[in-house]
Amino acid sequence: MSFAAETKEGLCGIYLKKACCRRALLSGILTGTVREGENAFLSVRNSSVSRLAEELLREFLTQEDRDRIPVLPASGEDPDSSIRFDSGMIARNRTLFSPEEGFRCQNCIPSFLRGVFLVSGSVSDPRSSYHLDFSLDEKTAKTVSALLEKQGLAPRQSVRRGETVLYYKGSESIEDVLTYLGATKSSLEIMNAKIYKDLRNSANRLSNCEMANIGKSAGAAAAQLEAIRYLRENGLLNQLPEELRLTAVLRDENPDLPLRLLAELHNPPLTKSGMNHRLCKILDYSNSLRKQKQSKV
Repeated sequence: MSFAAETKEGLCGIYLKKACCRRALLSGILTGTVREGENAFLSVRNSSVSRLAEELLREFLTQEDRDRIPVLPASGEDPDSSIRFDSGMIARNRTLFSPEEGFRCQNCIPSFLRGVFLVSGSVSDPRSSYHLDFSLDEKTAKTVSALLEKQGLAPRQSVRRGETVLYYKGSESIEDVLTYLGATKSSLEIMNAKIYKDLRNSANRLSNCEMANIGKSAGAAAAQLEAIRYLRENGLLNQLPEELRLTAVLRDENPDLPLRLLAELHNPPLTKSGMNHRLCKILDYSNSLRKQKQSKV
């Protein structure tokens, strides 16, 4: 099951005690229907949303219109539930298609927006990207956008295939919207996914930094060993001061040892900085002798 489907299933499972909130939820579902002239069509492929819509329609539609609601299967594949509301049905159930008329308490608005999201919303899997949107007709988009703005959740807006899309990109804004709609589990999953990504990115940065440091250390050690080899092959190693000669011998005998451990082999032990200073002197001495030799050629 996709992340969006899991989110919607969780939203469908929220129990609403008050009739006004259940009516607002149904109004949100109906507000997200496709309008064609004086008619409306509710088409849902998610089984949880379909059964919730059927339950609410049987509770709030007029008796005359309840018998027109198709009975959905109890289980199996997600149905393609399509219900047509003609102009007469819309007129008889006018308040269900006029959301603000049915708001009675502070929980009605989030219930209404939850219904809109169930039929016209989508949210991406946070492991791949952060995106949440509502695809609506222009008139409905204005209503939904205004309600979201009043809650401090102002969406961005674009047009896609003739529909107005209200959308969010940042993980924090998506978390806020899902929490407001009641999808706290999905909101927490986004937080966890973000934490995991941050930890993975930090680990990669540390790993890259360590590899770079290892590369620099290996390059420095190779240059030091080459300088010592040159001095030995040319009989110049013994001309070094005693402390530098000892350092050169220890480096030659321990080519892979890091500076800190190499410094500890001295008697008395050197600091890492002192060790690096001696090796730099050896390297400079070797380079100067090379240049002198080359200038005489």
